[in-house]
Amino acid sequence: MLADDDGELYLIADNKQYHITSQPYEPCMYLRCGDESEITVHNAFTTDTLCRLADSHGKATAMSGNEHDLGSLCSLLLLAVGCKRTSVDFDYLESLTVIENLHRLGAVSPETAADAQALGLCRTNFLRPFVHSKKLFVTQDGKYYLNTNKQ
Repeated sequence: MLADDDGELYLIADNKQYHITSQPYEPCMYLRCGDESEITVHNAFTTDTLCRLADSHGKATAMSGNEHDLGSLCSLLLLAVGCKRTSVDFDYLESLTVIENLHRLGAVSPETAADAQALGLCRTNFLRPFVHSKKLFVTQDGKYYLNTNKQ
């Protein structure tokens, strides 16, 4: 994420510049690539929060209860661009990151399952849709692993 001379925030992805805007009264971010496309990231943060994080090197708490620094927020916004959707929920982007981490950790069975701490999570309630759809399984002691039988 960079700031241009006018103080506007933007993200570079796929050699394109996405301007980042938000409204002060709703937790949504808008990523706009020129006149071509706009991606709405619901339940995200405002640009004021991004600026605060850039200045303080601190963390912000998402609606899921998970904390994010500026680097992880930018990574999630890059995921939003990669989803090729016009609208995406921030919880969904967090879930995609968890799935990537489970792959990286080799969590594919109850024996190799990872807990919330290993996944860098404070809360896991946003993973329920993935558990319900059987993309993820949860052990009795609350650890997560991938369903390798489902594509």
